[in-house]
Amino acid sequence: MAVERITLITGGSSGIGAATARALLEHGDLLAVTGRDAGRLAAFAASVDAGEQLLTIAGDAADENDVASAVHQVVDRWGRLDTVIANAGYSLPGTLEDHDPRRCARCS
Repeated sequence: MAVERITLITGGSSGIGAATARALLEHGDLLAVTGRDAGRLAAFAASVDAGEQLLTIAGDAADENDVASAVHQVVDRWGRLDTVIANAGYSLPGTLEDHDPRRCARCS
């Protein structure tokens, strides 16, 4: 009997995070997806129609309390957490060589 993997993806309501979430749902994972925008999370959930296989959690991956809350919600729902994909992020245009470290520090 195969054990379902339980995965948490931060920043999973759009872009690469959403594409990864879709693939993992198709694979059979139980999946929690976080994002700062509750409306985007709801739209993502509606688009995948995964029912009890998906848990959406509004929160900011840069806020340690939101991250702790997300982990607790996953464990409360499914009893454990197997994998975390830290996808949430911020990007500045240009190359890493061109970035001012002080500007990068403000990315969160």
